Amino acid sequence: MAYQAKPPQDTVDCSEMGLELDEALEMLREQVREKNGQSEKHLKQNSPAMAPAVSVAATREDRFRVLPRQPRERRNWKRFAIDGAIVVAAKPSLLPVLRPSPVKLGPLKDISMKGLAVHYGEKTGEVLKKVEHLSIMIPGQETIVDRIPFKVVNRFKVADLPDGKAVWSLCVSFGRLLPIQKSQIEGFIDNFGDEIGTAWAETTTGSEA
Repeated sequence: MAYQAKPPQDTVDCSEMGLELDEALEMLREQVREKNGQSEKHLKQNSPAMAPAVSVAATREDRFRVLPRQPRERRNWKRFAIDGAIVVAAKPSLLPVLRPSPVKLGPLKDISMKGLAVHYGEKTGEVLKKVEHLSIMIPGQETIVDRIPFKVVNRFKVADLPDGKAVWSLCVSFGRLLPIQKSQIEGFIDNFGDEIGTAWAETTTGSEA
């Protein structure tokens, strides 16, 4: 049987085919890049401006600041009256093994986030010379804020009693408070406090802060 050669077929140049494929892929990549660039531009144009970060603690404390502060207003912090609240001092015990005994100083006159004012009797005032912490409570309830470090800012006579004794007002500033004490004072003011006016012309009658 005689062998018959097949007719020649068209040849394909592999190098040319590879070049065409590379060009097609590059065109596809360019289209994807253009599409992504348009998407990013659209997002930048339509994204809302980011608000500056604000500390949660700062925002909470601003509720108790005097804002806006008048030019002659000397207080930075709002004062609040608390009806029925009393201030208690822990009188040191004569024996080191015994816990300090609480002594009622008197009614809380006003309070801010940085200090308080309390009315007290002349005899009770002797206790203040020996204590470093005060507590705030409402009769019939648990202590609201316990062991507040303090420093005396001002003390003045409020009234003379018929028995020859006097009522005094004591203004103190708080020392360094624990985070839980700050939260307790905030909650105490929110639940029981009535804000006192901050007329800049008034004389010193309350807590300094």
